[in-house]
Amino acid sequence: MVLLGPSRLLTTSDLDDIIDLDIFEKYLPSLAQLDIPFIVPLGSQSQYKPSRNLRVTERPLHDIQTLITTSDRSIIF
Repeated sequence: MVLLGPSRLLTTSDLDDIIDLDIFEKYLPSLAQLDIPFIVPLGSQSQYKPSRNLRVTERPLHDIQTLITTSDRSIIF
């Protein structure tokens, strides 16, 4: 799961301005249990410190672009 822009806040405790947060929180336990990685741009964790029980991995933007363009399917929220 790739988080770009403000969506990186989903891994933090700063959730005040998130729209439809209840939908994300409904699936969060399953995502955590399945150990699905949340991929964020390199340097994001210094700006947005993850505070949930999630596996957050930083990757260079080029790696994220390659991941997205070589994926079979994409779901954009």
